[in-house]
Amino acid sequence: MASADSIILSSSSMFTRNIYKLSLRSQATEYELMCVLRVSVVVVSIVSCYIALSSSSIYYLAVVCSDIVYVVLFPQLVVVVHWANQVNSYGCLVSFILGLVLRATGGEPDLGIPPVIKYPWYDETARRQLFPYKTLAMLLSALSLVLISQLVSYVFHNRILDPEQWDVLNAFQEFCPTESQKRTPKESEHLNVHIIKYRKTNEPHSYTSESSPYQPTTTPEDKNKFRF
Repeated sequence: MASADSIILSSSSMFTRNIYKLSLRSQATEYELMCVLRVSVVVVSIVSCYIALSSSSIYYLAVVCSDIVYVVLFPQLVVVVHWANQVNSYGCLVSFILGLVLRATGGEPDLGIPPVIKYPWYDETARRQLFPYKTLAMLLSALSLVLISQLVSYVFHNRILDPEQWDVLNAFQEFCPTESQKRTPKESEHLNVHIIKYRKTNEPHSYTSESSPYQPTTTPEDKNKFRF
């Protein structure tokens, strides 16, 4: 039970942080994130219970989990570790979705998921895929990761699409102009004048040792008082 609730909480936390906060609503408040986390926990729990009750073996679920990791996460891990500068968030997202779709459309009879795509050498009697479609899905996922990343990078680098308007995942913010770059020369000059006036108004007055009103004055009689 401890492992189950830890997995549910970690899955919900990853969705709330990595998808909702970083990709969908970067300005979300802490209260909003807490509500999303609670809803995510409920959804993940329901889906997990349904999958557990639909399967006759826990070992089978472990195998399914392993091949999903192989198809969806393994190509991203390899590419990001070895060619981190060649990929971005858009490629990772498309690769994730493509790998998951190809894996799901291959079917999973023990979970009651019929095959949508019947690859070569499909066994109609046993309703099994004999073609190594999982490896094919993994390779296509890795290929799409690199190609989509390069395509999106080319589009934003060459300003075919404005990253300030179309970069919804904030992967190319270095190409977006800052507030100072957006100002016209006249606006910048006007702002500098206001800054100079503000500094002159708020900076403390400087006094010399002779003109300072805080400089104590002493008379010869006062000096004699301190003689021994």
